[in-house]
Order: sequence, then structure tokens, then C-alpha cells
Amino acid sequence: YALAHPDLIGLLDRVRDCYNVSRLSQVAAVAALEDQEYYAHVIKQVCRTRDRYLSQWKDLGWFAYQSAANFIFVEPRNSRGEVGSVVAKSAFDFLTQHQVLVRYFPSHALTASFLRISVGTDDEMVVLQQSFEAWLTHA
Repeated sequence: YALAHPDLIGLLDRVRDCYNVSRLSQVAAVAALEDQEYYAHVIKQVCRTRDRYLSQWKDLGWFAYQSAANFIFVEPRNSRGEVGSVVAKSAFDFLTQHQVLVRYFPSHALTASFLRISVGTDDEMVVLQQSFEAWLTHA
């Protein structure tokens, strides 16, 4: 779903996939956009959760970029205090083995030591934090 200037929509329309959004999805999108109170509540909750975990990971000595989005870009530090692509890959693999999905971009030097973590529900974030704690114990 996109809102943009008609010229930009024209460009996007030329490269979009052949599968359009269904009418039901369109109605749901319009309803969601009209419910500003709910939208504001969700934004506030995501920001609160994001900022809490940013703070927790910084307390562990992990570097994380400040974020205004619904994700955190964090550089994990293992129990020996090491950082880098090997550490990030180790955390990524451990999380994946425990069915906690985050994103890892190893092909570029600027991103290889970081994980991109989408802000989830409180329950999802607790599972993520517990998984990181388990990784730190085993790393």
C-alpha cells in the first residue's frame, strides 16, 4: 500500500507485481487510516517498546542506532565483550535455531556486525530478550 504524488505512483505502477491488493484489503486499509485513535495508540506502543529495548541493549554495552522507525539496528556483543560479523552471525544463527527471526545483512562491511530487529508485541520482545540472554550464556 502506498500514498504518494501521482507521478511517483505512476512510476511504481509500472514496476509493480501483477498481483494487486484485494478489495477487502483496500477496505481494511481505508478503515485503518480512518481510525486515528487506534493508529496513535499503536505508534505510542511501538515507540515505548522500541525505546525500552534500545535502553536495555545499550545497558549491556551493545551499540544501537537511535531509531524513529519500528525496528532497531543493533550490534550485539558476546559474553567476552566482542563485536563484529562473527558475533552477529552467531547471534543470528542462535536466534534462528530458536525460531526467533531477525534480519542479518552480512554482505556489506557497514552492516555485517548488526542485526535488524523489528519491534514486536511485548510477548514477542520478551522471547527475543530471553533468547539473547540464552545466547550470551552459550556464546
